[in-house]
Amino acid sequence: MYYNDPMVRRGLKIVSVFFFILVFIFVTGKLFAPARTEQFLYLFKKVDQSAEETLVIGLSSGINSFDPTTGTVANRQVLLNIYEGIVFVDRNLEIQPGLAVTVGSVDDVTWEFRLRPGVLFHNGNTLTLDDVSASLAYARRDDSGIKNILDTIDTFEKVTDDIFRIKTTSPDPLFLQKLARVLVFPKNAESIIGKEPVGTGPYTLKTVREGNVVLERYPEYWGITPSFKSVWLETLSSRRERQNSLFQNSVDLLVDVPPELSLELEGREDVPYVFETLPSLEGAFLLFGFNGIMGDHRLRSAIYLTLDRTEIARLGFGFVRPSTQFVSPGIHGFNPGIVLPKIDTERAASLVKEVSPLDRVSGALDVPLGFEALGTFIQESLADIGIDLEVRLHEPQILEEKIKKHESDFHFFGWRSELADAGEFFDAVVKSSGEYAPPGYRNEDLDARLDAVRFENDPVKRLQELRDIMRVAVTEDIIGIPLFTPQILYAISKDIIWTPRVDGYVIAQEVRRR
Repeated sequence: MYYNDPMVRRGLKIVSVFFFILVFIFVTGKLFAPARTEQFLYLFKKVDQSAEETLVIGLSSGINSFDPTTGTVANRQVLLNIYEGIVFVDRNLEIQPGLAVTVGSVDDVTWEFRLRPGVLFHNGNTLTLDDVSASLAYARRDDSGIKNILDTIDTFEKVTDDIFRIKTTSPDPLFLQKLARVLVFPKNAESIIGKEPVGTGPYTLKTVREGNVVLERYPEYWGITPSFKSVWLETLSSRRERQNSLFQNSVDLLVDVPPELSLELEGREDVPYVFETLPSLEGAFLLFGFNGIMGDHRLRSAIYLTLDRTEIARLGFGFVRPSTQFVSPGIHGFNPGIVLPKIDTERAASLVKEVSPLDRVSGALDVPLGFEALGTFIQESLADIGIDLEVRLHEPQILEEKIKKHESDFHFFGWRSELADAGEFFDAVVKSSGEYAPPGYRNEDLDARLDAVRFENDPVKRLQELRDIMRVAVTEDIIGIPLFTPQILYAISKDIIWTPRVDGYVIAQEVRRR
């Protein structure tokens, strides 16, 4: 679930199969905030930072923990430059060998890995199977941010000095994606890694201050030598800071560009940046509670037929896309057969009248601060069909607690599909035992199907089942109303070569100077 803070994007909590409760991503927050027209006198003058040696990346929020089991996007953005995993996901979210040079399955519940030889930690120690074992154990501890995604691991077995096997309690089609979340550090280093990270990655930590991080290239790195000797990760939380960084040409790459700024600057010959957008892993939607008035299927149907997602997307300056379902396109389980419903306010009004023939229907919508424009649009749209909504604004933490306690009958919700699979969303929200399941909602058939699909290793069968579960949740049970998928906006210096990743991370090693 993610909410908006107009200035900062940061993670709030990790749940279920590595899910995020997020402060709603910076881009979307800005999309639905009132636009401001500001005049700038800055010249496009590059700040001298030894351009050939230093890469400067502007981020919307800074790191608050170097613990390798932290799950927030802001923290992992830094950690992925320092640490590595047994396997990793590439820019297209495909699994690739990492610290394991080979990966293979022995049977449905047994995976075998061969450790990459000659890998050194930043402290000079050679990587061994004991380090891998200790890192896995640390990731599975009770207060680990990724414990829940590793719940199918049964045993870790050393076969030889460089070969090990991991057995799971049952078939797990997402096991390698989950394993990619585990970052490896030296054994017996648990007491220091949160403050003094020691990994095997291409960069080491040099300094950190107020969320700003300076990394240095590790000379003994086993892989391809990074192009840049040092990397500056600058936290640019405010709109003005981000705008200034472009007008002053002080960053090589800026993540989450203010949308109206890219519209103003894109295509200008005097601007030393190119602007690119990529759909994010996030989806935004409304969720119903089933214990109150929204438990009536007729009301949910009426709202489904009334809210115009295309109009909602226009509130986002063209940098969000209307959603048909609870995950974004490209996520495993996205159902291309679900289309936007035809708006039918006449039919919707008649459904509301069936619920309350003699009077209008009243309810409340809980939304995070910063989404006033969206709340007003929904309020006005539903008023036309006889539903009077009170829009209640909440601080993100307060709304989080309200939803967790099942005290909201209608609220804004969001999801980041970190594993690129709809199953993680279903287990947390659609399944009746899920932490964020709508209060009062229960579909025993879907519960059974979700239990079964979690262990389905046939990719074709699994995809078909996930798509059909999505269809039921969206168009039959109508547990919520999909709204939009935000786009991530990047400003990329014309002096560098870089292609955005599907997961939105910026890995310094993937950036090259022209």
